Amino acid sequence: MSRIICFLLLSGVLVNAGTPGTKWINCKTLGSEKCFYTQLESITTEIGNPGTNDDVKIEICSDFEKTDCCTTPALKGSFSDDWSTGDTETWGSSYFGKCKSKKYLIKKALIVTLSKNGKGPLNVTAITIDTIAAEKKSKEPERFKCKAFYLGGTNIKQTQICPTGPYEFLKFKNATIKIGPDGTDDSVKLKICSDANDVCCEHKLSHKLKDDWHVNKTETWKAKSLGDCGKKLYKINNKPIISVSKNGKDDLNVDNVEITMITNDDKPKSIEYGCGGFKLQGNCKTQSLCRHTFSCKDRNMKSGSSQQPSKSPNSNPSSSSAGGNKPSFSSVLQGNRNNGTKLPPGIPSGFQKLNKPFRS
Repeated sequence: MSRIICFLLLSGVLVNAGTPGTKWINCKTLGSEKCFYTQLESITTEIGNPGTNDDVKIEICSDFEKTDCCTTPALKGSFSDDWSTGDTETWGSSYFGKCKSKKYLIKKALIVTLSKNGKGPLNVTAITIDTIAAEKKSKEPERFKCKAFYLGGTNIKQTQICPTGPYEFLKFKNATIKIGPDGTDDSVKLKICSDANDVCCEHKLSHKLKDDWHVNKTETWKAKSLGDCGKKLYKINNKPIISVSKNGKDDLNVDNVEITMITNDDKPKSIEYGCGGFKLQGNCKTQSLCRHTFSCKDRNMKSGSSQQPSKSPNSNPSSSSAGGNKPSFSSVLQGNRNNGTKLPPGIPSGFQKLNKPFRS
């Protein structure tokens, strides 16, 4: 049976624990555009009304090299009505023919064409395509979400651009920090983590030849100030996990922190997060002893949105002090894995399949 892509579901978001993240490369030898290689793992089709008895195929193309495409054989089982009204079918790699081992160079989406023979109508309400990193050393999964397709009459094929989802890739743009009545000469670091996998990056916030953390000053750090952390793309379901830490004995009181991330688009959109203030006090012998993890709010979200701030267990929202250890992101994930959910045979504890039946 082909390998089933598995995700840990935490509060309705997609989480993949224990992977090094998406491996980005330059799309071209020259230029700054970033892409990644991925290959098909499974395709899930949700059939509306009507279904069809016609043969249905799916063509999948790279969004960067748009002529780099592969078409599956007709997706059908031997003893079942696969495209009937109301069905949800998940097709494994053994149904993909030559597309099974196809590697796609992706910037942010797959280009998907649904086609069939015959003139009868077909309504497909959604298609979800799960892929996995094309490199043996990485098992990073990706998911692409397509909206509804409707075929019928002379319209026997339809094409859509299917972006990653439910997550998106964001990049750090800047951080604006308003220091309060107590600045510091200690080393202060900013840490950015994905909420969809274990990828994190941490960098010291420091400007050359400047007193960065002076009382009542407002400082802005742009992406170039964060080294590699400012270049990285983070896989985000709801919002990045942001924290600050410092060493030394010099207390720090910050009134407000604002973080801006940008989307991975040709014309990037800014997403602003209001994170509030914090205090780091006491003898911080190591950076890990004095850390504050924010409960940031997305200022782009409409009032009344269901998105909830991500709070750190055992963390005071207004202050942190030496000796107050926050559970690591990986330990929080581990706690959610052991929730007592009964899983199908052969699936590791803590992981759930998206849909069934699965056709291997």
